[in-house]
Amino acid sequence: MFWRAWHLRNEMVHGADSNPIAVSINFLVNYEACLLPVRQQIDDKKGKRPMSEELTEKVHANAVQIAKWEPPPEGVAKVNIDAGFRKETGDACAGIIVRDCRGLVLLAACKKLPRCSSATQAEALACLEGVRLATNWIHMPIILESDNADVVAGLNITQASRAEWGGIIAEIRVAMQCLLQVQVHKVKRDSNRG
Repeated sequence: MFWRAWHLRNEMVHGADSNPIAVSINFLVNYEACLLPVRQQIDDKKGKRPMSEELTEKVHANAVQIAKWEPPPEGVAKVNIDAGFRKETGDACAGIIVRDCRGLVLLAACKKLPRCSSATQAEALACLEGVRLATNWIHMPIILESDNADVVAGLNITQASRAEWGGIIAEIRVAMQCLLQVQVHKVKRDSNRG
């Protein structure tokens, strides 16, 4: 029940159409109908037996490997950045976290970004903020990680980008010159989780 309330709250916060009460009632009635047949067996004292062997096999067969955050080498800081972007309004924000080889947080920040025209532009601005913060506060080589392939590719090539966010890439490159050493890596979205 709490999950349903949280789900509806998230939909409202993120601009989705609100669901009528009847939809929630229908969900809860169906949820109860699914759970009622599941009964704890006498030999299952902790309530951990699978609902059905077939379902358990399907879950294991379809399990998705989630990439986990990998620590940087000793003496190197890892800067993970991510951007949030709302296409309808152009609103964007950046999240930045810097961790050392032990996974200890050296710096964390979030910032509202100026209006953006795309998610890639928002991600590029988030990278710029991450590099600026690292320049001011982190005095060791860094690995900059982003889940946006276009931004990472733009930072790893030497020629100027002609994309609408190419100017931001040029600014990031200038800021990176103030750092001891920088590597830019593309990571899967799930890899930004620590």
